[in-house]
Amino acid sequence: KRKEENNPNYTSSTSKSLYKCLDKKKTNRVLFFGNSKTVGPNGGETIRDNNVAVKFEGIAKSLGYNVIVTTIDEGLGYQSSRLNDKYDCYVDQQCTNCMKSPDGIISALSGRANILKSNNSNVKIYLRQIWAYCSGGQINNDNELKSVFNGAEKASSKMNISLIRDGNAMLENKNRNTGINVCDDDRHQNEKGAYLIGATLFKSLSGESPTPSRYYAGLNQNVAKTLLEIGDKNG
Repeated sequence: KRKEENNPNYTSSTSKSLYKCLDKKKTNRVLFFGNSKTVGPNGGETIRDNNVAVKFEGIAKSLGYNVIVTTIDEGLGYQSSRLNDKYDCYVDQQCTNCMKSPDGIISALSGRANILKSNNSNVKIYLRQIWAYCSGGQINNDNELKSVFNGAEKASSKMNISLIRDGNAMLENKNRNTGINVCDDDRHQNEKGAYLIGATLFKSLSGESPTPSRYYAGLNQNVAKTLLEIGDKNG
C-alpha cells in the first residue's frame, strides 16, 4: 500500500466505478432492488434507520444532487412493477447464496436490466458486492465472504458493469479496528452500516467524495466522518 493510504485521514479522489450516473444539472432517478440488506430487516414500505437507500439519498442531497430514490423489496411482489419506470441509475442487490453463483447473478440481473433498458437505454447498471454473515457487530472474514466476493467480481466482469464494493468497505471498518459496529444481527447492517454503505454508493454513482457531507443521519459526527472516509476509499 502507498504510505498515504495507511493514514486514517487519507481520502481517495478516484472512484473505482467504471462510470458515473449522477449529474448535478438534472433530476436523477435512482432505483434500488434488493432484500433486507437494502431496506433493512422486516422490509416493507417503512423507512428505517438501516435502509441503505435512505442514507444514500441523504448524503447525495447534502452534496447538491437532486435525487429521487425508489426501492423494490424483492419479497414484496407487487413492487416489481416499479421496474417499468424510467431511471438513470439502477443498483442491484441479490441474496447471499445467490452471490456465490456468477451465472445465477448474471441471469437474474440481465432480466431486470433488459426491462430497465427498454425504458431508458442509457440507464447505468450497478451490482452491489454485499457480504455474507456477521458476528460481534462486524462482518465475518471467512470462506463464505470470499465466495460472495468472488461471485460478485466474476459476474460484474462478465457483464462489464460497475461493482459497488460495499462489502470491502464493511471489511475495512473491521480491519481498521475503528470500534464502530456496523451489523445489527448475524447478517444485516445496522444504522452505522447503512450509512457506510450509503457513502460507498454515493462515491460509486457520482465519482465524487462523500466526505464533505454534513448529513450525519443522527450519528456521532466523528463516527459519521470515519464512515464517510471509508466509503470514499472503497466506492
